[in-house]
Amino acid sequence: MTERFAVQRHDDGAGTARLAVLGTVDADTSETLLALIDNAAARPEIAAVLLDLHRVSFLDAAGIRDVLTGRDTARRHGCGYVVTGVQETARTVLEVTGVLDVLEIDDAPAPAPARTRPSAG
Repeated sequence: MTERFAVQRHDDGAGTARLAVLGTVDADTSETLLALIDNAAARPEIAAVLLDLHRVSFLDAAGIRDVLTGRDTARRHGCGYVVTGVQETARTVLEVTGVLDVLEIDDAPAPAPARTRPSAG
């Protein structure tokens, strides 16, 4: 059984779609992730897809394939593709397989969660 999986999408208004992935990236989640990457890259206002792996807990062979296929999908739509937030477990898998060397990686820290101000009462 796959651990909880979710993807949060945020368009920055400047042409970048950030897809923040949570949980396990494997064969069970593959179709969903690839459809979300394709959907984001296909939008005419999007120039780049940023795949954020900060909260990915597990990445198997299917997940590696998805990261690479996502890059190909973005390119097919004329978009840039950057992977960010590659944590230790996923980084090790991507390094051992040689995939890390063929991706554009952004090692910037995870964005801070949005804060809300308490309402005056």
